[in-house]
Amino acid sequence: MTHAVYLSDAAYEALRTIAAERGESAEAILEAWVAEFAKAHRHDEHDPYTNPRYFTTDEFLRHLGMSDEEIQRADELAARDNAKRASAARRSNNASERGSANCAPQ
Repeated sequence: MTHAVYLSDAAYEALRTIAAERGESAEAILEAWVAEFAKAHRHDEHDPYTNPRYFTTDEFLRHLGMSDEEIQRADELAARDNAKRASAARRSNNASERGSANCAPQ
């Protein structure tokens, strides 16, 4: 089955020029462009390259090429940083609570 596609004179002339430079027909160039566009824009929800979904940071890092050892080390560093932040936040809260108690009306 074939279908007609209407182009402006300027668009068809550009297509014809490109086809002539490549030694191909305008129809062949247009079909190749459509195939390339369709391939680039296909949507397969199960294909991680066209629809990447990562449920954990580790999955994402593995996709980027990190080894399991590198990911484990990154996780350890993140846990250590989080523990430091939590400790600092507790110290800050305790200090402000002590300061509030000293300012409470008697």
